Amino acid sequence: MRAVDYSIQGRGASRVWYVVLASSLLLIAWGFVALYSITHGPAAEQLGSAVQDSFLRQLVWFGVGLGVVGGMFLIPEELYYRLAYPLYGFTLALLVATLLWGREVNGAKAWLYFGPIGMQPGEFMKIGTLLAMARYLSGLQHRSAFVSFSRFRPQPSRIQRYYPLLSRLTDGMPPVLFVLLPVVLLILQNDTGTALLFLIFIPALLFGSGLSVGITLAMISPVVVAYAGLIDLRAALLMALVSVIAIGVVEQERVVAVLSALFNGIALLGVFALPYLLKPHQVARLEAFANPELDPQGVGWNVLQAQMAIGSGGIWGKGFLQGAQTQAGFVPARSTDFVFAVIGEEFGLVGTVSVLVLYGGLLFGLLHMAERGGLFTRLLGIGVVSLFLAHVVINVGMNTGLMPVIGVPLPLISYGGSALVTNMALIALVARLYRAHQRQLRFRSL
Repeated sequence: MRAVDYSIQGRGASRVWYVVLASSLLLIAWGFVALYSITHGPAAEQLGSAVQDSFLRQLVWFGVGLGVVGGMFLIPEELYYRLAYPLYGFTLALLVATLLWGREVNGAKAWLYFGPIGMQPGEFMKIGTLLAMARYLSGLQHRSAFVSFSRFRPQPSRIQRYYPLLSRLTDGMPPVLFVLLPVVLLILQNDTGTALLFLIFIPALLFGSGLSVGITLAMISPVVVAYAGLIDLRAALLMALVSVIAIGVVEQERVVAVLSALFNGIALLGVFALPYLLKPHQVARLEAFANPELDPQGVGWNVLQAQMAIGSGGIWGKGFLQGAQTQAGFVPARSTDFVFAVIGEEFGLVGTVSVLVLYGGLLFGLLHMAERGGLFTRLLGIGVVSLFLAHVVINVGMNTGLMPVIGVPLPLISYGGSALVTNMALIALVARLYRAHQRQLRFRSL
């Protein structure tokens, strides 16, 4: 009987690994196809030499990524757990160095140069943050104070009975601080898009470690309410009310619903305060998101051109190197923020749907690995899946006018060496730990 379970488990592990591997490589291939079209199309001679060479540079970074992935599979799995905190400290130090000595590119001081080689430490910080949070939360599962407000509820101690809220806040603060430290540094670097992505780690990993559904919804609902407030205030008020009622139903403790109402109110006030808190170009992006037709030649240009490119592609697209909007340079930042519009114009609905299907396969495979790995692996996998999902939703939303333009690239497809290596490393990290956990289970079954 054990031999049968062993063979079935081995085949299942192999299948999911191939799904993740194939999806990742095909998404990277899509990125190279789009980047080649941008840099070697009919209008390539109008581009600067630096832009024309970006295809070759991305190839070099892909080679670096392959080397990193190969090296990660040679590292003992327990070393990732042991080095989680030191790696977090190292990547955080890189962020501080970037703030002090970094180079400003496109308004963000997010680049750190070592001779001719430039990199974005904010991307590498994602790995350090995920490792640190996963280590802390996986170790915290053995302490009843945290588990007492999770979905797994043992008999509470005396302190937890009399001071439950205090114990929850105490145990929940370190992972929140792991996120807030890089967020503050990234905001100071004017890299708001990357900073916002880090915030998804808090509800995702806390929920993955056992946080109750009600508290998780209370953490997410202010973001949803604020997003709705950018579009329609009445819809935001209705959403705030519905979320508070839903949390009151699913969560036993009323204080959670009260806190949710408070945070939703703060989110609505924040929407009104945005013009006074953000910089002019950030306010302009939000206004263009709400109504790009107000300034079609100014702040609304990016969104309108991306929408026109995707719409003109139709079902089958205009063909490789044949996109009028792309080749004429009307689509802005077409190698990074709006690469999805390039694919939509030249390969149509078929191309965009195939990209989304590949992301679905990748995220499903990673989630499968996360759910069938150890606790440390599960938390890492949930963090990687939530990060990739946020990237895809925001980037596709930017290209279709459903999200404000905040400079979030498309994982594995958009141009960017640091992002490509980081994303490949994150996928390899989950796969490495998953395979190690499966190997341990097979040895135990013998």
